[in-house]
Amino acid sequence: MEKTVSQEESYIKSTTLSHRKQLGQYFTPDFISNVLAEWITTNKSFHGTILDPAIGLGNLIKPFPIETPIVGFDRDKNILDHTRKTCSDFSNLQLHHQDFLESTWEQSYDGVVCNPPYLRFRQNEKKQHYLELFEQKLGIKFSGFTNIYTLFIIKALNQLSSNGKASFIVPSDFLNSDYGIKIKKYLLQHTNLHLIVVADFHLNWFDQAATTSSLFFFDNQVEANRLEFIRLSDAKQFDQISEYIRNFHHHQQPLGNVVPYEELVPDKKWKEYYQTDTRKMYTHLKSFSHFGKVSRGIATGANNYFCVNELERKKHQLSKKYFVPCLTKSHQVTNNFFNSDDYKHLLEKNSPVQLLQIDESDLMEDPFLQNYIEYGEISEIQNRYLTKHRNPWYKSETREPAPILVNVFSRNKLKFIRNEAKVRNLTAFHCIYINSEYSKDTNLFMAYFMTEIGKEILNYNSREYGKGLKKFEPGDLNKSLVVDVGAINADDKKSILDLYSNIRGKQRMNNGDAEADLKKLNALFLKILSS
Repeated sequence: MEKTVSQEESYIKSTTLSHRKQLGQYFTPDFISNVLAEWITTNKSFHGTILDPAIGLGNLIKPFPIETPIVGFDRDKNILDHTRKTCSDFSNLQLHHQDFLESTWEQSYDGVVCNPPYLRFRQNEKKQHYLELFEQKLGIKFSGFTNIYTLFIIKALNQLSSNGKASFIVPSDFLNSDYGIKIKKYLLQHTNLHLIVVADFHLNWFDQAATTSSLFFFDNQVEANRLEFIRLSDAKQFDQISEYIRNFHHHQQPLGNVVPYEELVPDKKWKEYYQTDTRKMYTHLKSFSHFGKVSRGIATGANNYFCVNELERKKHQLSKKYFVPCLTKSHQVTNNFFNSDDYKHLLEKNSPVQLLQIDESDLMEDPFLQNYIEYGEISEIQNRYLTKHRNPWYKSETREPAPILVNVFSRNKLKFIRNEAKVRNLTAFHCIYINSEYSKDTNLFMAYFMTEIGKEILNYNSREYGKGLKKFEPGDLNKSLVVDVGAINADDKKSILDLYSNIRGKQRMNNGDAEADLKKLNALFLKILSS
């Protein structure tokens, strides 16, 4: 028997992945659609109008009765053509080919169900336009890092009637980011947010998207004086969530952690309300900002132009004096130590690890360098997002070599690198600088960063994405807790440095497994942090 092709499969086959990613189109699984709808229809007498601000293929409205009045928005005409087919049974469906964020704020709705588009907002051509619209309407100046899905939440809630209920599925990263502070303040002011369900970042509900997922439930009928956080660590727990939603206001035993509104602090990472803070088990911890500073790597704006390999350098007849050694990609370092021999090996492999760093005066002396700048202008490098804001455009950022580097993204474990070669680095790594009064302890910090306990404590400040992906911003690491090296006695320091030397030697020579020494090092730091 020939398999029936669903409208979703038909749409996916008729479009490219790049088109769907460009518009942030990720389709909601049925088991989530059902729970989001249950929140709104718990009141059996519900007969209001439902808004879906980013209707897509209509997955979220399918659990509602077909006679329900529903208004849907989408800025993709192609997907709306499919929606008319997927939702042809709905007799009171109005579809608008319009960007919801640019639509009127005057119309109110009795229910909102929404899976907003998930896309990169920083380079969105309409970003500033949206932020200005929201500032005019609300008098709030949101950060340029604000993600577009949070704007969908805010506008939709503004159009929710006084007796309305709303449910959203969105990434959870704004709960723990700096830009999210204003969003959280805004949500708390309206005392209608009752429940947040956060899926563990290893759970992934959307194909092709590395993002966390969380469910938000709002109710204007009941003023909220407390907010419940439920963390899902297993997909099997979802059946329990569904039952819980149906009886939420019936004084049942909470499934998660309940926090009174007056104790919710927007400036904090809200993961502390739904995730166990193991750091409280340990002593002798201090903020890393006490000992040093973390900065992002160098952003060139055009890596392929500014970072060259030996063949390219010779092809353009450029002198070595115009370049500095630079790590450009995370995979270029395979262990915890990087020295000059490793750099030479990358050069021999023809890796693009030479970063162009020149001044205007250099151009006056060298016609080959002038030709390379002209080659860049022919390629319109000067019109890139970052370069067009520089004067001159070819003058790249400068950084002192950092003694320790750390990769920005990690899926399994953080990778710290002792930068013995004193090379620069691009944004694949963050730079860890140690204050001068603690520079003698640089290897102690490096030893700590290599341990499981060190990474466990640091991971508390990470940002979680889907499929197990984690990310650190420099501010996250600056606020992270690390061992107080001042609390380590002389004997323990010697033991740490001896183990550090053994691990370094084994990694450098590839003549032995360093795992046993790493376990001893971890045990030693555990003893220090538990004393």
